[in-house]
Amino acid sequence: MISISLNLLFTGLIFGSGPCLASCGPVLISYFAGAGKKPAAALWGYALFSLARITMYLALSLLVYSAGGLILDKYLPGVARYALLFSGLGIAGLGMLVMLGSNSKFKPLCALHGALVRRDAATMILAGLSMGLLPCAPLLGILSYIGLVAKSLNQSLALSLMFGLGTFFSPLLLLAPASGLLRKLIQTENQAKFLRIICGLIIVVMGMQLLFRSVFNAESLCS
Repeated sequence: MISISLNLLFTGLIFGSGPCLASCGPVLISYFAGAGKKPAAALWGYALFSLARITMYLALSLLVYSAGGLILDKYLPGVARYALLFSGLGIAGLGMLVMLGSNSKFKPLCALHGALVRRDAATMILAGLSMGLLPCAPLLGILSYIGLVAKSLNQSLALSLMFGLGTFFSPLLLLAPASGLLRKLIQTENQAKFLRIICGLIIVVMGMQLLFRSVFNAESLCS
C-alpha cells in the first residue's frame, strides 16, 4: 500500500502540473492579479482553494468506494452538467466583479465585491469545491482505480488524500503569490484599471467556456 500511496502522490504532482494547471491556473492567476491580492493573501487563497478541492476528492472517493465505480457512469453526466453550469455562472460573475472593481456607483455591486472579492475566503472554498466536482476523464480514472485497490474506507480516503496532496504541490503554489507581485509594477491608476479589466475578462471567458461545455458536451467529458 505504501508503493500505491507514493504512486498516487506522484500522479497528483503530474495532475497538478497538467490538467489542474490548465483548468484552474488561468482563473486563479487572473483573479489574484486582477483583484490586487498581495502575495501572502494570494498564497492563502490558493491554500483554501486546494483544501476545498481535496475535500471534494475525498467525498468522491467515498462515494465511489461505497456505491461502486458504475455510479460514475450512471449519474455523473447529469451531475457534471449542473456542476459545469453553476461553476460557469459563478466564475463568469466573479470575473465581472473583478472587472468592475470596488468603485462601482451601484451599491449592491460594491457590496458583492466586498463580500466575494475583498473578503474572499468563502469564494475560494466554493471555487475549490466546484472545480473538484467538474468532470475530468483522468480524475475519474484515478478515483475508479482508488475504489478498486482500496481494501477499506480508510484506505480509500488515505489514497485520495495522497493524490490530493500531490495536486497541491503544483506550479500554482509559486504562480499564485507571484501573480500578487504584478500590482507592484503598476504605477498609475489607468494601468491598474487596465490590468483589472484584462484579468476579469480572462475569468469571464473561462466561465463562459464552462457554460458552453455544460450545454453541448458534458456527457462526452465523462466518457
